[in-house]
Amino acid sequence: MSRAITRPRILLAEDDEETRLGLVDLLGAAGFDVEPVASGTEMLETLSSVMLAGPDSPDVIITDVIMPGFSGINVIEELRAEGWR
Repeated sequence: MSRAITRPRILLAEDDEETRLGLVDLLGAAGFDVEPVASGTEMLETLSSVMLAGPDSPDVIITDVIMPGFSGINVIEELRAEGWR
């Protein structure tokens, strides 16, 4: 019986489009499935929806620290308050 090999999943928050697209290309070429988002707010919305889906949860979260509105620091504080490690 063959077991499917899944690529590690990364949720990437980066507000600069050029940097975000470059990181998606780089991480994808390195063997990762990358879900890019453009803001901290969008990241939290994505995490809320994948938490309901279960197996679609990211293995790793990469976030820009300085973003307009909800920064990477705010995202980390919110995730910790919700019990994420």
